[in-house]
Amino acid sequence: AKMQLKLFQYKQVEETVEQTGECRKKRCCSAGLLKFLLAIFVTLALVFVYVAIREYRIRSGIDEEIDRMMNSDKVFHRELELQINQYVKKDDSCKEVKSCLVDYYSLWDLDARETLPPYIEYFHKLQDNFENLGEFAIDLICLAQEEMKLCIGSIDDSCLSVNSYTDTFGLSKLDAREYAADLRVRDFECKNEDFLKDNFKCLYPTTQNRKYDLDVCSANLRKAYDVKRGTCYAIDEYISCAREIFVEECGSKVSGFICQIIKTAMEFNYPICTSVFQTCE
Repeated sequence: AKMQLKLFQYKQVEETVEQTGECRKKRCCSAGLLKFLLAIFVTLALVFVYVAIREYRIRSGIDEEIDRMMNSDKVFHRELELQINQYVKKDDSCKEVKSCLVDYYSLWDLDARETLPPYIEYFHKLQDNFENLGEFAIDLICLAQEEMKLCIGSIDDSCLSVNSYTDTFGLSKLDAREYAADLRVRDFECKNEDFLKDNFKCLYPTTQNRKYDLDVCSANLRKAYDVKRGTCYAIDEYISCAREIFVEECGSKVSGFICQIIKTAMEFNYPICTSVFQTCE
């Protein structure tokens, strides 16, 4: 699977360079190449949307703030640990899954045979790949995701749990959550690639133009916790806050999509909150 993806990557990039070079030599640009260049622009914008949303989550420290709330919400913390520990495997049955993940992360130039770096380093690797691959980034991401799922069998495999990431790759709990949730978010995005293409002209500018307001949503997590008196309700308040900003800019059609991107990660990281979270419609 890894070799297939690498060959796909190099073949497409080589063909791109060849076509573009011929066009420059002849000082011509066919209608087909114009469409091709337009596709480059569209896909690059999709890449930026994906990166911007993930970067926002990391930069704003949402998970760190939730951790602080959990430490003061002892009942929530204890119940969450009990629920998560149901998915821990104590035997060697995750060895094959690790092999699949080692191949998957090698596509982003990470050697995961022993350990993985902090999530932020992986995220920066992705950004580098986006810049180098340009228009092929989204296709490559979704193809890699599909190959990884075929290798593992299911994205819900307990070997992809937070604790499994911690034990298998020597990660902190926070980094393990980011890695594991990242797989789920990518799965959702790749299933909705067409929607991204239809709405990228609004989604990406919103992550930039409304950056201050989105940061306020994160800062208000603690305030929401104090008012609602519960971590789950505070997280749900954050989902509503971010969701409303995108609706203001892009209309109600993006409401469910933005809600589900955030909710996918939050439900995975905090399954005890599932019954509290709003419906994404």
